[in-house]
Amino acid sequence: MELINLVLALALALVLTIIIELGVAFLLNHKSKEKILAVVGVNLITNPALNFLIQLNSQLSMIQLNFYSILVLEIMVTVIEFLILAVLFKKERKQMLLLAVAMNITSFVIGLILFQPRF
Repeated sequence: MELINLVLALALALVLTIIIELGVAFLLNHKSKEKILAVVGVNLITNPALNFLIQLNSQLSMIQLNFYSILVLEIMVTVIEFLILAVLFKKERKQMLLLAVAMNITSFVIGLILFQPRF
């Protein structure tokens, strides 16, 4: 039963992240089919990878998870998402940087509010 709860929690985190980050993309006027697919795609890569690292760390205690270590991981995700978006939309690098930063700040802050992690 614990595995089912973990899978459900990870799926919920992924779905919420995609919804939040698509909302930010829409607010920043990135509404084309290509941009929507790109936002979903980068999150299908980065969100499970981030959550896998966090779960692996909870089993192996590699680093102490606190606000700052999670923030560093989130910055890494932002950079990766920007790089992917910049490759996909070469002529819009500055806009992709703004998009990646805005999406990840928003989802990070909402995640802190919703889940109130205890570091």
